[in-house]
Amino acid sequence: MRRPAGLILAQIALAALAFFELCGVVGMVAMAAFGSRMQPPSSAATHLLLGIAAVFGLLFSALTTWSILTIVGLGRLRSWARYSILVLGGLLALLGALFCAGTLIVRALAPTLPHPPGQTPEAMAVNSYILLGSGIFYALVAAVGVWWLVYFNLRATRALFTPQPLFDSAYPPPPPLPPGPLEGIPTPILALSILYGISAVGTAIPAFLRFPAYLMGFIVTGFAAHVVYAVFTVLCGYVAYGLFRLDNRARITALAYSAFGAVHLGLNMLPSSQARMLVYLQQVNARMGVPPNPATTNLNASYQLFISVFGLVLMAVVVWVLIRYRPAFKPAA
Repeated sequence: MRRPAGLILAQIALAALAFFELCGVVGMVAMAAFGSRMQPPSSAATHLLLGIAAVFGLLFSALTTWSILTIVGLGRLRSWARYSILVLGGLLALLGALFCAGTLIVRALAPTLPHPPGQTPEAMAVNSYILLGSGIFYALVAAVGVWWLVYFNLRATRALFTPQPLFDSAYPPPPPLPPGPLEGIPTPILALSILYGISAVGTAIPAFLRFPAYLMGFIVTGFAAHVVYAVFTVLCGYVAYGLFRLDNRARITALAYSAFGAVHLGLNMLPSSQARMLVYLQQVNARMGVPPNPATTNLNASYQLFISVFGLVLMAVVVWVLIRYRPAFKPAA
C-alpha cells in the first residue's frame, strides 16, 4: 500500500526525535563515565552527577525505545501507533511551547538581570541572538507536535489505520492514489536530505554570530571564518536539494563530504588538535562572555575524544545509506 507523504515525513521527524533522544542516552553514559573519574570519587558532587546521569539515562532510553516502536508501528499502520504519536505530539506541543515562552521571557528580562563581571555589550548581544534562536527552535518543536495532532486526527489519516473490509464485485476497491512529490524517494535518502538541509542552516548561524571556525585542526577567524561557513552552507544546501532530486552527483558529493568529515574527526583525536580545540572553545566562550574555567579542561578533552568517535560512527552510517541506495539515483546527464 502506498504511504502518503505526510506519513513518511512524520516518520522521519519522529526518527530525528529518536536520534536526539539516543544522543541523550550517549551523553548520560559519557557523563557517568567522566563523573566516576572526578576527585575525590566519594564526594557528594560525584554521587549527585552519577545519580543525574542514571535517572536521565533511563528516561532517554525509555523515550528512544518508545519513539522507535512508534516508527515501526506507523510503518505497519498499527492503530496503537497512531495513538502513540498523538501522545508524543501532545508532549512536544506542550513542552515546546513552554520552553519557547520561557526562553523568550529570559531574553526579554536579560537586560535587567545581573551579568558576569567583564561581560561586554557585544557578548550580551550574542547571547540575545542565541536565546532568540533557541526560542525559534522550541517553537518549531511545538509546531511539529501540533502538526502530528492535526494530521493524525484527519479522517483520511485515521482511515489508514482502520482495518478495511474485503471488497467484492458490488463494492470495488477505490482507485490508487496518484503519485505524490515523495514518490520513489527512499525514506533514508529523504531523511538525509532533510538532515543536510538542517546542517546548511546550522553552518550559517555561526557566521551570523561571527564565531571563529575550526577546520582540520586549525582555528580560522575573521573574514576567512565567514568564507568557511559560507562554503559549508552552500555545500550542504546543494547536497540536500540533490538528494531530494535523486541526483547522483549530490550522492557522490555527500560521500566526499563524509570522507572529509571523517578525516576532520580523526585529526580531532590527536593530542595537538585537542589542545587547539580547547583554545577554540575558549574563543567561542569569550565571544559569548563566558569566563574560562580551568577545572573543565580535562573534561572538555575527554568529551572531544568521545564526540569524535561518535561522529565517526554516524559518518559510517551515512556512507552505508548512500551506497546501499545507489540504484535509486538518476545517472548524471
